[in-house]
Amino acid sequence: MKKLKLVVMLAVMFIATMGMSIYMQGCSKETGTPNLPERITGPANTDEGNVNVPGDTSTVDPKGGMGLAAAAAINWNTLNTVSKRQLILETAYRENGWDTDYNCKTWSQHIVTKASNGVTSLPPTCPISTGYYFCSGRVTLILQNQSASYTYFLPGRVLQMWYGGVNKPHTAFIFSTSPSGMEWIDCNFIGGVGNGIIGIHYISWSDFYKKVPAYTLYEVY
Repeated sequence: MKKLKLVVMLAVMFIATMGMSIYMQGCSKETGTPNLPERITGPANTDEGNVNVPGDTSTVDPKGGMGLAAAAAINWNTLNTVSKRQLILETAYRENGWDTDYNCKTWSQHIVTKASNGVTSLPPTCPISTGYYFCSGRVTLILQNQSASYTYFLPGRVLQMWYGGVNKPHTAFIFSTSPSGMEWIDCNFIGGVGNGIIGIHYISWSDFYKKVPAYTLYEVY
């Protein structure tokens, strides 16, 4: 009988020990490092940048923010106005310093077409090719020949103008703006007409109103 009791006690102790061992292994497994989902990264081409959800901020960063991949990943027609300006400026800035075969207007049309993923472009100028305003198209007129607050000249908006005299057309995107003046990013301006170079340059408000006899300012949609 004593032997039987001893056997039973040993059996109970063995089972309890095994149970504790199994329990401990289970806790260890559950409390160990979990299998995390694969990290989501941006596009394979890192030059394209990551796509961010467009917000309602009133500022844009021409050197990057939304990422050019947004043109392919997001329908242009779903973007708000600020996001469209952001994308136009990013697209233009990526070509800063390039030597091209474009003139100022054809390059600006190319940029809008590229930024919108082919949805829209800038219309031709009216009433003739040397006009200072656009024909009807997917652009909203903001100002025309007005001396206005610099706050209207928002980065990403486009200027169509006569520069340096009547019937001397020029097209430029506003790159930055301030109470003292603004920067443009454009083609065929830096280094003289005919060179096709894309560049960024500054013009004071006094020079702008002195050298530009007529202009129009647009928002692209």
